Amino acid sequence: MSPITSRAGSSRIGHSGIGLVETMIGLAIGLLASAVILQTFLVSEGFRRNTTSAGDAQQNGLFATFTLVRELANAGNGLATSARELGSCPNTNDVTTTLRPIPVFITADPSDAKPDAFIVHYGVSSTLVAPAPFVALAPAGATFQVQSPTGFARDDMIVAISPSGQCERTRATAVGAPDGSGVVTITHTGVAQDFGASSRLLNMGPWDRVQRVQYAVSNGVLRSLDLTDANATPNPMSSDIVNMKVQYGLDTNADGLLDAWVKATQPPWTPA
Repeated sequence: MSPITSRAGSSRIGHSGIGLVETMIGLAIGLLASAVILQTFLVSEGFRRNTTSAGDAQQNGLFATFTLVRELANAGNGLATSARELGSCPNTNDVTTTLRPIPVFITADPSDAKPDAFIVHYGVSSTLVAPAPFVALAPAGATFQVQSPTGFARDDMIVAISPSGQCERTRATAVGAPDGSGVVTITHTGVAQDFGASSRLLNMGPWDRVQRVQYAVSNGVLRSLDLTDANATPNPMSSDIVNMKVQYGLDTNADGLLDAWVKATQPPWTPA
């Protein structure tokens, strides 16, 4: 009889899985991939921020330029038609108070690397742009009588101008009804001088809308300052403005066309 042999004691069971070495290699590959992805993201974010910043700078520059161009286009409105009369007004040596017809006044820095500043002056009258004649003597403190039935309104900024060069600015507080000849009586806040019957009265428009504004760059911010209000503070308009340079354009041969550009630091165009 053949012996029976059992193999149960010699059977083996197979095992499979990931060891410590494979796990460490996988972690190293994952960390390397994370570093590459993070670096790619950082570079992409840098490009995005640069593009966004450049776009914002372009928008700020366009906004500032558009605003300044619009103001410069309005410069002299309400002054040009009265330039001859206003040209005889006294020189106060102060651009913030003078009544002479200066539509734009530039204060230029000698260095090209530093920003200039300029002042824009214009009226906003919608009813009368030429000075109206007086019809009677107006002693100091008295009302004005002018022939202009619809040219003036309450709270208008008015400028009395005499042929002898007297000029005073005041505020209309009441305008009477016109008589049969179209003459109105204007009550105002007062003037210190007498104005004869040959004087004229200029309407600059509503007191709080007449523009005498300074535009300047300070610490990278374009700011405006209302010079008609002694208590006004600078108003920020646009940030990230690096520089602003302004020049006068001249018509050198009186043909109505622009012929040359000159810096405001060049005589006789200096602020003095």
